Amino acid sequence: TNGSNASMIDYTGMASASDNCSSTGNITFTQVPAVGTVLNLGNTSVTITATDECGNNDNCTFNLEVKFVNGMEEFSVDDIRVYPNPSAGVFTLDLGDLQNEIITINVRDVLGELVLAKKDVQGQKNQVIDLSDFATGVYLIEVKTENNSLIKRVMKH
Repeated sequence: TNGSNASMIDYTGMASASDNCSSTGNITFTQVPAVGTVLNLGNTSVTITATDECGNNDNCTFNLEVKFVNGMEEFSVDDIRVYPNPSAGVFTLDLGDLQNEIITINVRDVLGELVLAKKDVQGQKNQVIDLSDFATGVYLIEVKTENNSLIKRVMKH
């Protein structure tokens, strides 16, 4: 983001679909708005469409909110690591220099449902995220400080 808008990322890698007409590898996913589209502040509706080799399709739509955050110390995706990824369910979240910040960690499934939350985390460089009891799939780990947030994508197999 540049403070007043953001660039759309690719959500198709988080989608999965199956049917009786195609093998999983032969289903294509498209996204509207397209990757790289400039998004203004506020809510944007994102639609992922799955199309099988017979031309059948179905879609999923979700809302994405672009917020303006003022007066923050920036941190980037490179400041935080998650490993191993993919994993059977137990991930280590390396907070790096953010270990001294007060942090909230939210883990959501691809439908946006909150599956795990850790609030007021501080003083530990490594946080264990245990998704062993949850279904196989893609999860989003959101790391939030008072003034900033970022999301890491993980795969549980």
